[in-house]
Amino acid sequence: MMRRVVVSLLLVIATVAVYARVATFDFINFDDPGYVRDNAQVLNGLTQEGVVWAFTTTRQANWHPLTWLSLQLDVELGGASPRVFHTTNLVLHVVSVLLLFLLFERMT
Repeated sequence: MMRRVVVSLLLVIATVAVYARVATFDFINFDDPGYVRDNAQVLNGLTQEGVVWAFTTTRQANWHPLTWLSLQLDVELGGASPRVFHTTNLVLHVVSVLLLFLLFERMT
């Protein structure tokens, strides 16, 4: 049990160390305009209209309502600053690393 806690803590520290600076970065011109910067549905935050839109749109050539809802929630919680979106991605990376570690530990 203690080994699992220590390894998990080291993985969190390593992931944060690698990605910590992302909170200081700006949006990029690859897909951020379509997903966030120029997307009125996302920039309005989490609204009833936005939820319906998230489940019915194929904007950006994909149907991924959870992505849209997550982006709307980011705006709702912290505004349209790139810092909010990048910090959410950092948290998702940390959670993914921990889940993958726990999965591998259980499988081996």
